[in-house]
Amino acid sequence: MKVDPQITAADMHASTSRVFELAAGKLRPLDRDQSSRPLFSHASRRAVDDRTAKGEYGFRGCIVNVSSVSAAAASVDRGDYCISKAGVAMATQLWAVRLAEFGIDVYEIRPGIIATDMTAGVKTKYDALIANGLTLEKRWGTPGDVGKSRRHPGPQ
Repeated sequence: MKVDPQITAADMHASTSRVFELAAGKLRPLDRDQSSRPLFSHASRRAVDDRTAKGEYGFRGCIVNVSSVSAAAASVDRGDYCISKAGVAMATQLWAVRLAEFGIDVYEIRPGIIATDMTAGVKTKYDALIANGLTLEKRWGTPGDVGKSRRHPGPQ
């Protein structure tokens, strides 16, 4: 079986929960979705199961999880989102360690502020922040920027 790069992203909207306002009931669905979707996607599981069962080591497979800069950059207004993205970061590390012996590399991409439907509601706020130096480049990121951040060389 040929395993092309498997790219996963949990694209749930971030809420605006302040850290002290977090409730377990609100955090659990977001955390469960954000942290586990990359690990338990059908394509990821199938690729891993096939590779580990058959022992096909003629090339290196690749899983790329797309999370967020919020995995490491604390934002008290989006605490639940930050916690869930930190979960994706740790899950990625655990899978990387576990799957290395099967020739499956696991990476994480942590985009910053990306112009998408998810960020449309905060565009005015972030336009001002970006203009005042929030980002290294004074512009929004694009989905294309994220796509260019990881190129897989294919079967080797």
